[in-house]
Amino acid sequence: MSDLSSSASPPPLLTSAALALLRPASTVGGANTAADGVSDEGRTYLVASAEIAAPAVAIVLKKYEKEGAGGVVGRDLMALKEAALSSDLPFSPSAVSLILVLVDCDRLSPSPTNACANCACLLAHLYPTSALGVKFSKRHLLEKDEDDAVVWYLLSSCFAVSEHKEVREAALEAARELEMSLEGASARSRAEHLTAILTQSGQSALKSSEEYVKTVFDGLADVFEERLVDKLGYRVPWQLFDIVYEHFREGEAALVSEYINRTMTVVDLGCGTGLVGKCFSALVREKSHERSLLEADLRDTTNHKARLMDAIVEMDAVDPDHNDTDFNEAREENGRVIKKCEGRLSIITNLLEAQEKKGIEAMWEKPKGRMLGCDLSPKMCSAADQTGAYTEMVETVDCDNFLKGFQAETVHIIVSADTYIYVGDLRATFEQSARILVRGGVLAFSIETLGEGVDDKGFKLLPSGRYAQAPSYVKGLAETYGFAVLKEKEIVIRKEQSIDIRGMLFLCCLRESGEA
Repeated sequence: MSDLSSSASPPPLLTSAALALLRPASTVGGANTAADGVSDEGRTYLVASAEIAAPAVAIVLKKYEKEGAGGVVGRDLMALKEAALSSDLPFSPSAVSLILVLVDCDRLSPSPTNACANCACLLAHLYPTSALGVKFSKRHLLEKDEDDAVVWYLLSSCFAVSEHKEVREAALEAARELEMSLEGASARSRAEHLTAILTQSGQSALKSSEEYVKTVFDGLADVFEERLVDKLGYRVPWQLFDIVYEHFREGEAALVSEYINRTMTVVDLGCGTGLVGKCFSALVREKSHERSLLEADLRDTTNHKARLMDAIVEMDAVDPDHNDTDFNEAREENGRVIKKCEGRLSIITNLLEAQEKKGIEAMWEKPKGRMLGCDLSPKMCSAADQTGAYTEMVETVDCDNFLKGFQAETVHIIVSADTYIYVGDLRATFEQSARILVRGGVLAFSIETLGEGVDDKGFKLLPSGRYAQAPSYVKGLAETYGFAVLKEKEIVIRKEQSIDIRGMLFLCCLRESGEA
């Protein structure tokens, strides 16, 4: 058990009574302590809190007053936690009371709850200036659950980036101790990654370990698309497809014949659940005739409806009071046609959805080209295989070794959607990509943007656990390995805690021999 008595002096909002309970009872000098280790001063605070707290909180606190820590169960703590986090005050009676009860519950052996984890979470939100949250996090990982992703997130994304030196130092000390003490390979990989975040040194500062990536994404596989696409606004696979599609549609690009005949080989680095595969399958398969007609009808009907609606808007601008008879008749006619369009669109959409439910072969004829992918997470690979978008089984291997398995000049397109944010140093990837791409082949990828001059290497491991690269670093590698940067576009990769994460898309073309 860690010694909690050495925590930093709390802010004024944390009362002296609360401080008494945040320390082991034996350290409360001279104070009488109850049998369960709660100081008399702290008990007085809890009783007073129960009198003014919300009813649900009051019930728990009175139960605690009567029965002590042994009488508090998980649902009681959840009631306190919800009340504490919803309070407008940094330390409301509910918030302080929860911390006090959690600390006391954790003294029991065995602890009846995840007291340390809950306490660390609350302290990270309500008391970030103290290293106490780090100590609770460490205790939870060492004694309760070394693979608790939420607590690892608290250490890396809250405590490791604290503005307070004491908290950062405590996080580094905890990371090093966890690295030495934890038994599981996945947990140790998280500790190594946390150490690299705090020190910017070691192999993990250059590239995430395979075990770390596997651990993170095996844990996300079941909720990956729901969380990333639906909740965080992730659109990178579609955005990369758009710039590649535009490149070949321009007609001046190399490999137009391969594009038209769908005979390309497309490689997806870090395929995840197969989002890129589903987008880029169009480049290796002939779309079925029936589906092509339906999609054309959908597009034309949608455009026709949009034109009619625009016409109504223009008429309203000229005749806002609807006094013009001719305009009114035109509005009515447009309205009738719009309703017909909507009915037609509903029918077409239902037909397309019915085809999708039948599987990928209902949408596409047999492939002429190859769609290949790799990922370090076995669960992600399984999800990608189930899409039917890949022409061969997705391989569970890291990107560099996957690329080494291809013969020279056999690949037409390499795509990497949000994979380089777990690589860092991109030299090996660029080198292998240049070797296996045919002349005129393209490398399309995204990066999380690092400000110029932030790191001499041109890339950096961020507190989020991801890597960011400077645009100049990417362009320098492209030049070194014979690529021309055809397109670069600033984008929002995703949202994180309602904040836009800035990034860039790149489309690089391998130059023809002798081309400057």
